Parts: sequence; C-alpha cells; structure tokens
Amino acid sequence: MQIPIETLPTDTRLFDDYVRDWPAVAPFFGRPYSLDEIARFAGTVAHDPERRGRLAAVVAGQQERWGVDPDPAGRLALGAVAVMTGQQAGLFTGPLFSVLKALTAVKTARALRERGIDAVPVFWVAAEDHDREEIEWAGILERHGEFRKVTAELVSGPGSPAGWMTFTEGIRETVRRSADALPPSEYRPELIGLLEDAYVPGVSPVDAFARFMGRLFRDTDLVFVDPLGPDFRGLAEGWMASAFERKDAVRSAVLERSRRIAEAGYRAQVRVDNGFTGFFAYRGRSRRPVGPAETAPAASLSPNALLRPVLQDAVFPTAAFVAGPSEIAYLAQAGAVYERLGVAMPPILPRITATIVEPPAARAMRTHGLGIEDVFKGPDHLRRKAVRAAGDTDAFGRARGRVVESIESLRPLLEGVEPTLGGALDNALRKVRHQLDSLETRFVNASIRRDAVVERHLAGISSRLFPGRRLQERVVNVTSFLARYGLDFVGTLDRLLELDGSVHQVVEP
Repeated sequence: MQIPIETLPTDTRLFDDYVRDWPAVAPFFGRPYSLDEIARFAGTVAHDPERRGRLAAVVAGQQERWGVDPDPAGRLALGAVAVMTGQQAGLFTGPLFSVLKALTAVKTARALRERGIDAVPVFWVAAEDHDREEIEWAGILERHGEFRKVTAELVSGPGSPAGWMTFTEGIRETVRRSADALPPSEYRPELIGLLEDAYVPGVSPVDAFARFMGRLFRDTDLVFVDPLGPDFRGLAEGWMASAFERKDAVRSAVLERSRRIAEAGYRAQVRVDNGFTGFFAYRGRSRRPVGPAETAPAASLSPNALLRPVLQDAVFPTAAFVAGPSEIAYLAQAGAVYERLGVAMPPILPRITATIVEPPAARAMRTHGLGIEDVFKGPDHLRRKAVRAAGDTDAFGRARGRVVESIESLRPLLEGVEPTLGGALDNALRKVRHQLDSLETRFVNASIRRDAVVERHLAGISSRLFPGRRLQERVVNVTSFLARYGLDFVGTLDRLLELDGSVHQVVEP
C-alpha cells in the first residue's frame, strides 16, 4: 500500500514540492533525481586513478576495523561510482530511517549495476556530529507493542564529536534491559549476541554503529565511512583548506540562496547570518564554530551541515545522494555552496519512507475499520472513528445538523433588525458547535473506557505505528523487528519495499 507523502503529519512543504512539483524547486538543485538522470550523471564522474586508489585504500581499511567486507570499497579504485547516504550513529542504529536510508542506497546501487554502471553504496557515519541527544537513545516496541525509550550513558567532553565519545560500563545494562523488553523468540539470542559484540564499554558510538549495521547489511555491498578517522581526514585536508579561504564568498552565496528560498515561500532549514562560515574547528577535544574573522589550521577544520555534503562529494565519486525530507530542505541551501566551490551537485534521491504494520496492529485496524491515514490523525481521531464504526455517533451528527439549522433560521430575523447581529449569531454557532464537539469527545472516551478491549486495541495501534504522535520510522529502532522476524529483516524490507521515495509505503512483514 502507498499513500501520498503530503498526507504525512510533517511540515515539509519544500520536500512535498520536491516530489510533486519539481519545477517549483528546480532552481535550488542541480538536477532531477530519476534513475535515468542518476545514470547520466554517473557517466560524468571523474576517474583519477591515483586519488581513487587512496580513497579505496582508506575506506577498505575502515571496513576491516568493523568486520565489514572490504572488497566493495576496492571497486572505487577501479571506476565504480558511489551512492552516498549517512546519518548520526544512533544507539542500536537509531530510528528505523537509518536502515531505510541504507537500504535505499543499496537498492539504487543495484539498479545502476543492472544498467551496466558499477556502483557502491556508501554510508557516511556522522562521527563529527556533537549532538549527543541524537545518539544516546533508541526506541523499542516491547513484548506487547508498548513503546519505550532506552538510553546509554556516554563519556564525552563539552562539544566532543561522536567519534570521540565512548560508552560507559552502563552499556551492558542498557543492552540487557533492552533485550529483556523485547518479545521472546528464536531470533533473540543471536540478536543479543550481536548487540553485546558491538556495544561494549570504551567503544565509540560510531564504531558500534558501523559494526552492528555492517552485520545487518552483510549480504549487500554497503560500506561505511568514519570521516573523523585520521586516514580519511588526510584525504580531505587540502580541499578543506581551499574551501576555508573562500568562506566569505560561501557565506554570501548561502545568504543569497536562503533569501531566494524564503521568497519562494519556503522555510530555510539552516539558520544563516553574517557570522556563518560553514566551518567548525577542533580545539583540544572540542568542536567549536569558526567565526568570519578567525583563522584555523587546515588539519583542525570540520564542515557544518551545509558544507559537509559538498566535502563528501568532492572526496567520493558520487553518482547520487540519498537524503530524507529535512536533509533535502537544507540541501536546497547547500546547492549554493556546491556552485560557489565548483563541485557538481549530484541528483538527490529521496530515501524510502515506510511504516511497518505488524499482524496485531493489522488485525486491530481491520476489526475497527481503521486505515493508516486514521492512525496519523492521532489517538482522538482513532477513538472517534472506532466508536463511529460501531454506529454510536450518528445521533451526534443528526443533532448537530438540527441545532445548527434551527439557529440559522434566526438569521433573517436578526439581520433584518440589525445587520451586525449576524456576527453575534455566528459567534453563538461557534460556541454551540464547540459544546457539541466536546460532548461527543466525552461520549467517545467514555465508550472506549467501557470497552477495555477496544481501548487496548487502539492504544496498541498508536504505540506500534505512531508512537508519541511521531512517524514510526522516526522513533522505533530496528531491533524491535529483528527480535520478531529474524536477523534477515533487512532482506525482508528489501523484498517488500520499492525504490520510490515519492510515496509513503505501508507494508506487512
């Protein structure tokens, strides 16, 4: 099943137009994102054997560090292009969209190979990100589908990047508590073993993420990159130094692009002002912004959100970049950086977006006549529709119609005496409707409370598919499904999901 992207409960108007009205946003991007366009762009990617050889050696070495097959990285030296994506190193891989990003890159690279273009999917682990709140938690679905957040304590200094953070001894307890909360199954022992192997005290979230994700994607060509590794930073240092010399020109370009985005009626995703440079610098163990008047050694420089994709595509032979809705919004701004620094912006492919409907939720939805769109409207709507499906709320609709009709019948009389009394009538109608709506809501809630089974069903649907009124893919961790369906769950998703990020896919495993 597929539903339109624009029906999702998110504020992503620029992204909605990106997949529905390309001409409206085309000025902010390099080229469309169709597979044909990606294949055409792949043919323009430069092949410098010496540079590619160094890159392939560095990436292959990082794979060996995580127990990932290094052979796909070696193909970069032989002319293969890269399909790039990336994300923060969330606990146990973080929300499901990290897996969906990786899967989109894998499927895109496969589609290019089917066209005779060798392509390697590459996952850029955001080791330089220092927002620990993004990486210290995971959301799991417990045995009966209840949503629960688990957290892990990290050792880090102020402003330390993720690659320099490490797990404390408490990570063992986090793994144990998470495993205990998952449903018992034949798959759980192996899953626990993998978690215990990757997530250990003293290891960085970046290394744990890459090791665990590498196991989930071991039957694909997916490789991972740690941009904070000294070997990789050596590849990027010269380009960073050159970009830093042009930081004033970059700031002007981004300010102008942000202005144009606002004039087009969109919201600029990244706040940019006259203090923008696009760079951080490492000072000791901290990563701090660099001001316009400051200088910094090239070896200490680190890109911000708008400069990072440009650096990535200056280092890798990128044929396409897989991004989520918010990323596509800020890439509209980053397009100005690409232009100013002379880097070709690749096609930006929307990642697969999906909701996984497990059998208990599917059965409950069928029982109460609910669809996924109802779930996305929130628990109150679910309750109202479930009660309405039982035929208990028709009386409210009829009563509302009669009351409104009766009050409206007074309008000619009132306005015939004094025209302004029509406004007083409208105000009275609003109050009456509000009171009737409130009464109906109280009736629905009372009906649900009276029927504990229905209440449990609706709570389970919301918890599994829209926890905390957020899309499942944005909060639920993949371990919830690995414990239920096996460690080949990524393969299951590969079979169920189409390579199409312009719609939201709803699948049953």
